[in-house]
Amino acid sequence: MMNNNFDDFVVIGSGFGGSIPANKLVNAGYKVTLLERGPWRNSLPVKSMGISRRASYPHGWKFYSHVLKTFHASYMPKNGLGVNKYGLFEVFHNKNIINACTSGVGGGSHAYSGLHQRATVPNYWDGHADGVSNASIDRHYDEVMTKFGSRLKVPADNVPNTSAELFEGDDFFSSSNTFDEPANGILYPKLPGNPQLVKTEAGVLRKESAYDDDSFLGSPTGAKGSLDFIYLAEAIKNGLVVKDLCQVTSIHRFTSKGETFYCTKVVDLYHAVEREYFSKRVILAAGALNTMKLLFHSRDVAKGLSGMPQLGQRVGSNGDHGGYWALNDKSRNFSKGLPIHGPIGIPGEEQTYTIMCGIPGLQHVPLPQRLKASISRGVILAGMGQDACDGVASYKNNRFVIDYTPDNSAIFTDINRCLDIAEHHSGKKMYRLPINFTVHTCGGASLGADVNTGVIGAGGEVFDNPGLYVTDGAALPAAPGGPPSMTIAAWASYVAEGLIAQGQ
Repeated sequence: MMNNNFDDFVVIGSGFGGSIPANKLVNAGYKVTLLERGPWRNSLPVKSMGISRRASYPHGWKFYSHVLKTFHASYMPKNGLGVNKYGLFEVFHNKNIINACTSGVGGGSHAYSGLHQRATVPNYWDGHADGVSNASIDRHYDEVMTKFGSRLKVPADNVPNTSAELFEGDDFFSSSNTFDEPANGILYPKLPGNPQLVKTEAGVLRKESAYDDDSFLGSPTGAKGSLDFIYLAEAIKNGLVVKDLCQVTSIHRFTSKGETFYCTKVVDLYHAVEREYFSKRVILAAGALNTMKLLFHSRDVAKGLSGMPQLGQRVGSNGDHGGYWALNDKSRNFSKGLPIHGPIGIPGEEQTYTIMCGIPGLQHVPLPQRLKASISRGVILAGMGQDACDGVASYKNNRFVIDYTPDNSAIFTDINRCLDIAEHHSGKKMYRLPINFTVHTCGGASLGADVNTGVIGAGGEVFDNPGLYVTDGAALPAAPGGPPSMTIAAWASYVAEGLIAQGQ
């Protein structure tokens, strides 16, 4: 079996941490299999790629059947409550925080807002491990954003409901703060109001944005750039094998005749059978939550890995916090526009990263029309920033738990103060969740100088398990502050290039 199924690399996960290394390694001539627990999504680009087995986005009545994959909580079964193997989101409810992640080929790029930005924390990559610095990783940000075709919006794009338009002439709020406005991984229409079909260099069809459907529920037209066609379409043509609906259960390291190789065990969710994949090396990019969970289970239960004393340490949320701002502006439909309408500046609070978000894709949610109209008259006011990253993840009795204390992080005080000011000055109610909620979990298998300060070293390799690499949000040494997708992507690109340069 090993001889018939032996790869140079097995990549686990197809988000920003997995698709980018898979693309680079295949293009460099390596034999690579990518394992993804979720399905291909039923979008225009994926159809044009000839992928026959596709699952719906959670649109229409499938919102209730396809929005949730698994729900984890202390009062649920140890392995969580499985809802639907085709579900888009997985949710972990811990004592002080709710963590969410996605499931599907393309990972979080289906649900993200398309914001493309470097880490907002100054000198983010400096000082964590010898050989890793802002200077060494900076160009990878540019490379990824070029691949996505991301750019800043301009007036000629005629994007509705921008913060610049909303706050023009306002004597209090503004559309700027101390942070550069992020670029967008959105295919802007050449003729606003008349989106056209476009064929990419890889022969993939996508449609320009209509400014109403590039949402956290996916982008069915492909107007929002997602990894399944931006990176994987090209890689598949060059030999990448993608195995969707393959849930990795454990990773095992073996040594034979002085050489190390790995066996990755999976459950094929489509056929309900167990399979094994053998490779010289493994790149783990299952998303921060599931990467931690897999490492814990592989070490402590399956006994396939060893060491990693810092596993589960330095877990953060990137300071995610916000609320629904019930502006009740009957002259506007805030579900129209880009996913993020733009930054918002609050006097005296310009150092806090605060953005105004619409709710595109609302038309796909089966709710009464009057309720949808009411929701669309308000926005999400969201903040991000550098939290303390002092959460601790653990794995006991097959239950994955995160111990996180928001009170330890000043960023939440700053964001709440911004929300309070916005509510008070506008006279419009701000509705907030009673518990912190994040889609940007980071750390837990962090970059460090040695085995006592991190789980991985400068090349992304796990200290105690040579040939095993971590390239997703779990690898981040601290919260990047702003939208983390490009920081994860830059790290993944950096690690892949290092492997290629070393002939690994």
